[in-house]
Amino acid sequence: TTRLPSSGRKGSSATIDSPDLRKQLRSLKADVESKKVAVADLEHRLIVAKRDASTKDNEIQRLETAFEHSNKDAKAKFRRCQELQNENMELEAKLRQASAERNVAVERAADAEDEAEQRRLE
Repeated sequence: TTRLPSSGRKGSSATIDSPDLRKQLRSLKADVESKKVAVADLEHRLIVAKRDASTKDNEIQRLETAFEHSNKDAKAKFRRCQELQNENMELEAKLRQASAERNVAVERAADAEDEAEQRRLE
């Protein structure tokens, strides 16, 4: 049934009761509810995304810190390796020097033995 305002003006208190309008109203209400559900879902996904981003940011910071410590440790180990290489070179030089001195001493001892043997023979 359709009731029109007695004056026929807009905004009066009369109602229009038609099946088409009720159907449109139900459809609009369903659309609004669907959009509310979609908005709630998006809000939930936003919260989850923010939480994930925060977790990933924390993980990145942890990895960066670990990398910095590892890098410092590697640099310290490299410096220590260089120090050991320098010590090794110094020891090799001392070993060569001691070996050369030993060879000279062995030659002198052999010369002294030869000289002593020659004197005995004279």
